[in-house]
Amino acid sequence: MNRKGSTTSLPATADKLKQAGWELFRRFGWRKVTVEDISRQAGVSKVTFYKYYQNKQDLLQSLLKDELEWSRQRFRSIMESPLPFREKVQQMLVEKNKSSARFGEQLLQDLATGDPSIYQQLVEMSREFQQEILAAFAAEQQQGRIRPSLSMELLEYLMNRFQDMYRDPDLQRLYSDKATLIAELTEFLFYGISPPVRN
Repeated sequence: MNRKGSTTSLPATADKLKQAGWELFRRFGWRKVTVEDISRQAGVSKVTFYKYYQNKQDLLQSLLKDELEWSRQRFRSIMESPLPFREKVQQMLVEKNKSSARFGEQLLQDLATGDPSIYQQLVEMSREFQQEILAAFAAEQQQGRIRPSLSMELLEYLMNRFQDMYRDPDLQRLYSDKATLIAELTEFLFYGISPPVRN
């Protein structure tokens, strides 16, 4: 989680706690990890931990905010790039997969099935970002790059489902590499089973 614009303004100790927490949470899930584990991994005492965070949930929420802000920055960078819209969508799918990989399966499972208050906070933090995505898609639609009758909510839903498909091991086995799978899913999103229209 050592990224520009996220933890660089924090003291070194707080940054080390974030690094340690992220590594342990993504490996073991947040429920099994204790404050003692995080402090030991960071090389600090529990007393020092509590100078920066109330508990491990407080640390997790801070990490989730960092990850969401990083995702928003990447999304804006992609949308502001000169790439064709189809390639922008492909890059978004790549970034979504990278984000899931950064979380790790155990942490994702804990977030979905663990403390409902933490999951709800994650949903609330994501809502504003989702609105930003829909607004960007609507702008592309007004420019004629998306079919006028297509619902933006449906497009966002499909992209999220494609992320689930991308992680499906049965589907992954059909392709030699993940980049090819993402490219094919993007082509399917834009053209269905019809051949692409080439200029």
